[in-house]
Amino acid sequence: EQSGTQTQGIWVSPADSLAPADVELPPCGVSGLRLAGFQLSGFTVRGFEGFGVYLACVDGFRLERNETHANLTYAMFPVRSSQGRITRNKASGTHSDACLYTGQDEKILVDHNEATDCEIGLQIENCQHVLMTHNRAVGNTAGMIVDVIDGRQAKIASDNAVTHNELRDNNRPNSAPPEAETSRILPGIGLVLDGADRTLVADNRIAGNHLAGVTLVNFCLGESEACMNPLLDIDPYPDMNRFVGNQFEGNKTDVIYIPGNGQGNCFAHNRPKSVDAQLPPCR
Repeated sequence: EQSGTQTQGIWVSPADSLAPADVELPPCGVSGLRLAGFQLSGFTVRGFEGFGVYLACVDGFRLERNETHANLTYAMFPVRSSQGRITRNKASGTHSDACLYTGQDEKILVDHNEATDCEIGLQIENCQHVLMTHNRAVGNTAGMIVDVIDGRQAKIASDNAVTHNELRDNNRPNSAPPEAETSRILPGIGLVLDGADRTLVADNRIAGNHLAGVTLVNFCLGESEACMNPLLDIDPYPDMNRFVGNQFEGNKTDVIYIPGNGQGNCFAHNRPKSVDAQLPPCR
């Protein structure tokens, strides 16, 4: 528990990344230095201004049955890591970013967690082969975000899966400071899929979100200036995402679909049937 001037809770990284200039660009992501086999279980991490738990360049990690509360930026944050599992944790109370975040990671399982009262409940950003399954994101500003963003070491968000999650009542007012990018997140969305490719979104319950159950949008919608830059280092358009067998209930709008030049996105067997009626079908 924060009891003095310490701004971070638990920090795990190679020596070259103990105090990076940018926490999302850890030097170990370029140098190749790695750690392996870190496990954290049974801890309560509370009240830090920055991160509750931060991991950089850690392979084969496991975060299990921990509680992270009132850590103002992120609750749990593995970046540039792989082959990890985040399971049966409870996280709440971030002000400016995500409860449970995976960023620039590969092959991560995030399952049976609870994320409440955060700016973003769950997030997959610039990752590949992340499975988020059987989690609850309730009472956040945004329930879940799956996205690609420019200016990172990893340039792709693809081949992730979001299955059997409950994304409910994510209508909390935005608490991010005005200078933060996240201050632009509109409250009331269950799942934001922004620019990512080949995401399977299946068998989720998406309910009670006052703006939309799901928004499938292109990166340029909110970053028009970045998209005019010829040096943009990502593909901004969402391609080949599949929404299958999801249950929508009590959202103001079930799906907002603005893919831009994105191709191959499809919807099938969602309930109620009216969700699929005006959207491209899966074949």
